[in-house]
Amino acid sequence: MMLTKRIQNIKPAATLALTGKVAELRKQGIDVIAFNLGEPDFGTPQNICDAAKAAIDAQKTKYTVVSGIMDLKEAICAKFLKDNNVVYKPNEICIGTGAKQPLVNAVLALCEEGDEVIIPTPCWVSYIEMVKLSGATPVLVQNREGRRFRPQRGRYQESHHTENKSDHDQHTEQPDRCCIYKRTAHRARRTCLQT
Repeated sequence: MMLTKRIQNIKPAATLALTGKVAELRKQGIDVIAFNLGEPDFGTPQNICDAAKAAIDAQKTKYTVVSGIMDLKEAICAKFLKDNNVVYKPNEICIGTGAKQPLVNAVLALCEEGDEVIIPTPCWVSYIEMVKLSGATPVLVQNREGRRFRPQRGRYQESHHTENKSDHDQHTEQPDRCCIYKRTAHRARRTCLQT
């Protein structure tokens, strides 16, 4: 079977290739600290295991609405209010099985061939391939360590073309866990949206 050009255009996830290499090195007895996956290095907390088992015992095993179970969406809204002092309504929350699938869905819904998507770097390597999958062109904007990897308006302006449709950032965190201040992110977004 022949795969589409769209699929042939993307590369396998570098994070997964590294996972295989890490497993190989560990099998050889080499002590490796892996930073490639955003996966905890501890087991699932017992209260979560207990809740999952209780849900199975209660036969909560059927398909749900696409955006997620209402009880869970309400719990997420309550968490954001309590921990972050941010107000969301359940209809503004969409549940996914991880970060990648909802992000792919968003990129596919918003971007297409002929579009450009600005991606601040360093970034999660999957962003580039997600954008390519949509047919759009990733435009990488290098952020500098000396500025704590915060986006700089001038760097966005340099990459700004009339075709730019989206600035695909990680909202509040870069891969090195450096926080981007809200006003900086909003200023960068405004620059991208100017025509």
